[in-house]
Amino acid sequence: MSCACLLCLAYTLSAFQVRNVDIPWHLKTGEWIVSRLAVPQTDFFSFSRQGMEWIDAIWLFQVLAFLAYRLMGEAGLTALMIVLLEFVLIFLVFTAPGRVQPGLRALFGALFLLAINPRIICRPELLTYLYIAMLFFLLERARKKPRLLMLVPILQVMWANSHGLWPIGLGILGVYGADAAIERRRGNGPDTEGAWYLPWVLVFAASLLAGLVQPYGLKGFIFPLTLLMEVTAEGMLQKQYIAEYQPIFINSSVLAQSIPFFILCAASVIATICAGRKTRIFLLLLGVFFIYLAVTAMRNIGVASVVLTGILMVHVDIAFQKRPGREPPPVLGSWFALLAMAVSFIFCLLSTDQVPRTWDKTGREPGYGFSPTFYPASAVEALKAAGYEGNIINNDRVGGYLIWAGWPEWKVFADGRQELGGKEAFEQKIQVFTQYPVFTRVAREHKVMAVVVDLWDDGLKKFSINLARTDEWAVIHFDKEQGNMVFLKRGPRWREVIAAKEIKP
Repeated sequence: MSCACLLCLAYTLSAFQVRNVDIPWHLKTGEWIVSRLAVPQTDFFSFSRQGMEWIDAIWLFQVLAFLAYRLMGEAGLTALMIVLLEFVLIFLVFTAPGRVQPGLRALFGALFLLAINPRIICRPELLTYLYIAMLFFLLERARKKPRLLMLVPILQVMWANSHGLWPIGLGILGVYGADAAIERRRGNGPDTEGAWYLPWVLVFAASLLAGLVQPYGLKGFIFPLTLLMEVTAEGMLQKQYIAEYQPIFINSSVLAQSIPFFILCAASVIATICAGRKTRIFLLLLGVFFIYLAVTAMRNIGVASVVLTGILMVHVDIAFQKRPGREPPPVLGSWFALLAMAVSFIFCLLSTDQVPRTWDKTGREPGYGFSPTFYPASAVEALKAAGYEGNIINNDRVGGYLIWAGWPEWKVFADGRQELGGKEAFEQKIQVFTQYPVFTRVAREHKVMAVVVDLWDDGLKKFSINLARTDEWAVIHFDKEQGNMVFLKRGPRWREVIAAKEIKP
């Protein structure tokens, strides 16, 4: 019963309307891949980065997202989140094959769901969560059945085509091999003859080579390292402008969302202490490393939560095995189960009763598919009604939806692909909306006749007000609820549309 309540909690936390700026362009890319049976090599969605090399390391996720969309419509995106999260939960809860009571497993599973809740987003990192959970599940069993290690390179091949974080798998595999060596030296490892380490070495080598089994060859193999160098570079602009790149402690709202994560950290520490001398030293170090990553950038909370839960389940299992023959009293398992059921019920109730959801400060609304208030659907309708085709200057939050709704007739200025174009492209995005001469130059050079922006921050509001006051641009659409504006450039081509639809400042 406690496990059933846990699955219900996972469903409730992930059954919400999609509010993600990236998923629309992921869908369009998935559609492009499926229709052409090829992967992108250069950018074709934007005019500002037209022809630049594009290593689409997440193409497999994009295909899955598009197939879910084609099968179920927009509801398929929410369904994909639900299914992936449920499988992540199942693999994590049963990471350790030992004697941990079902009630305690369910309680830790509920804690994991609350910790990862802010990062339950329809994005490629969901597949990374799943691969990490599966890797823990496999490696725990491979300690006694080494033949299961053969499945690890297959998992790595899938990971290398789904998300750029696939090297994490190599790190986890290396940690398990190192801990196995320590236990062997202590005399606690499995009784195997000969070169016991050979399967671990061979599987690590095969998993490393698995990173080459993707459409981009050596460039795709080193792509994660390139991203790591960019993200950790001194003075990285994204850290100044994008909240998920910033440390947890900078934002009070993010800090409040992270409370369950810190509880998960504390539980992992306690379990490690309870494991005593049998603590997996390298697993402990791995957990410390991911806690550090999560604290320094909130986008890492999800991955860190998966890793810490796997470590937690392993050390709890070790703690239960310290006293063979002395099973925990059944009543204790019943109390754990009741507590897990109570936690699941309370947060299920909160998630369905609060619309929008406020207890976790996410503002999510129950439902399926695209959120009707988050995406600039009315702006898209206004542009299509005007018959616009060509280049559009836009901020990156609306770029993905413009790609989904209007490419190839429209090409955007910016979208959520932060790695494309590097620092220069990111700087240009900032300058266009803060320096009018730069905006004018970009519009002139690329024959831009339309501007679409949402008003989510003060800088974009100021830009929109100033643009509306010029003699060159006219406001033809303003949606206060969705918070977006559409401008057309004055001239013979759009004179009639502007005369009919212009909104005076």
